Amino acid sequence: MTVDAIIKELEQLANPEKVAFKQKKFGVISKNALGIYHKDLKEIAKRVGKDNDLAKALFDTNIYGARLLCSKLFKPKDLTEGLMEKW
Repeated sequence: MTVDAIIKELEQLANPEKVAFKQKKFGVISKNALGIYHKDLKEIAKRVGKDNDLAKALFDTNIYGARLLCSKLFKPKDLTEGLMEKW
């Protein structure tokens, strides 16, 4: 699966009402948030599987949901201190 395909899927799952709810209820203001449920991200991650390169590319999109998905796709044993600092 490509970054573009995943971004398109995330955009289809976007829920602006969830973004507004988090802002109003919890004061969470995030740039580039799509309001995607974690259960949806978990389903995508299960389908895609572990893929470090894809995970890094998703992080670089600066989209909040893509960054959360990144954490589910990256193999923990391959995480470096430098990458942790970047993320």
